[in-house]
Amino acid sequence: MVRDRVVEAVSYLVLLAAWQLAAIAYSSPWLVGPLEIARVFADKVFLAKLVDAYLLTAMRALTGFALGLVAGLGLGVLAGMVALRLGGVLEKLSAIIASVPSVAWIPLLIALLGTDEFRLPVAASFLCSFPPILYQVFSALRSVDPEEVAVAQTLGAEGMYLWRTIILPKVLEKLFPAVKVESVMTWKTVFAAEMVAVPSGLGYLAMLYADLLDVAHVAAIVFVLTATVAVFVSLASRFEKRVLAKRGLGERSWQSISMYAAREY
Repeated sequence: MVRDRVVEAVSYLVLLAAWQLAAIAYSSPWLVGPLEIARVFADKVFLAKLVDAYLLTAMRALTGFALGLVAGLGLGVLAGMVALRLGGVLEKLSAIIASVPSVAWIPLLIALLGTDEFRLPVAASFLCSFPPILYQVFSALRSVDPEEVAVAQTLGAEGMYLWRTIILPKVLEKLFPAVKVESVMTWKTVFAAEMVAVPSGLGYLAMLYADLLDVAHVAAIVFVLTATVAVFVSLASRFEKRVLAKRGLGERSWQSISMYAAREY
């Protein structure tokens, strides 16, 4: 485990060094190296602007994503429990809507909501997360083993207890990968909305420096967005492992099985 992390860290350092050497060798204002980008963060004026923009983007992305997650999971489970025919219709609609690139909704949202600095990016974030999560819930429900459910019912599990102990854990196991992907996509969608329609946030700040042909500042903003997404996915993966491990699912449970089998052998 430690060795893998060391190898990963060394790989990143080699890539950064190669990038810096390429920037020095090419000597162009259009190719800035890691050191030039790092110097940008020493500018207190830029740093203050960056923090303000970041907080706005984070609030918009997380609000829309949270609404999409709750609505997608709640509606999918509810349809699966009480309205199977409605679930079939919703599954098809969610698949169609999810196939549309999220940024394609931005012009329509501008026409409907105007360029409101909160409603527009939150609505874009919601449309980015809600349909794919809803579709994934239906897909996860289809993957539940009927025989496992039948055995649980034979042993007396029924109603909410059956859903809470058997069905929902299986749904969560299938849902987590989609949640991680959509959490990334919401940040990208909000960033794009800010670039084209909202006069604030990271996307807007990036466009201001792009108009000035300031590559270093634009690269610094993109780096912050990339680092945020990486941290977000890492935290979501850790949360996924903990939740699934408590229910005997996921990667950690399979590792335990392998260790037990090896010990028995």
